[in-house]
Amino acid sequence: MEFDKLRAFAFDLDGTLFPYFYMILLSLILFVKHPRFASAFKNVRSRIREEIKRRGKRAAENTIDFRMYQASLLAEELGIPTDRAFRLIDGIIYNEWEDMFRIIKPFRGVEELLGALIARGKKIALLSDFPAHRKLSYLKLSSYFDLVMCSDESGFLKPHRAPFELLCKRLSLKPTEIIYIGNDPAYDVKGAKSVGMKTALIRSLFGGKRKEKQCHADIIFSNYYEFLDIIDN
Repeated sequence: MEFDKLRAFAFDLDGTLFPYFYMILLSLILFVKHPRFASAFKNVRSRIREEIKRRGKRAAENTIDFRMYQASLLAEELGIPTDRAFRLIDGIIYNEWEDMFRIIKPFRGVEELLGALIARGKKIALLSDFPAHRKLSYLKLSSYFDLVMCSDESGFLKPHRAPFELLCKRLSLKPTEIIYIGNDPAYDVKGAKSVGMKTALIRSLFGGKRKEKQCHADIIFSNYYEFLDIIDN
């Protein structure tokens, strides 16, 4: 791969810039504190993905509409009014749960990589299925990013092509000028490749060799020092 021709490096967040075990740990805490809500919310996110896949249509036009739609599905799951479901999601997911991420630490080598990319004049972006600004601040990485996006701004979730298309639009770049780095073959690699981006997969302890081979990422790496070596050579 000719890295000089790439103008932007875009990243997933959870499990990509910091170890996925934090997600597992904090998800378990969420389930212990709010078991009925957490189970229902997990079902809702799965329902949204399946609905998008089945209908081929966006869940909503923008973030607010997406979150209202998400709340309406949670209301069905829990048998409560939609406005109460909206407040629950906002309070538990977008405030309480996000605040738990104060404990996260980035993967070793992430800052070195981001610094090297900036020195080469590359744009750096982030696309995640959940809001990322607070997590980036906890990781002390906010200053490195030119663009930070949540998938729901497109009305879809990964791996649908819409979030990746919106990423290209906001960067004012062609897909072939961007490489997307993630930890999930099904969501990150598949979604980015569907619009023509180059892709890189960071190996996960929870992944497996079979998934790696099936995802056809352009690069598969184990740590960010290795990734930096790859783009240097």
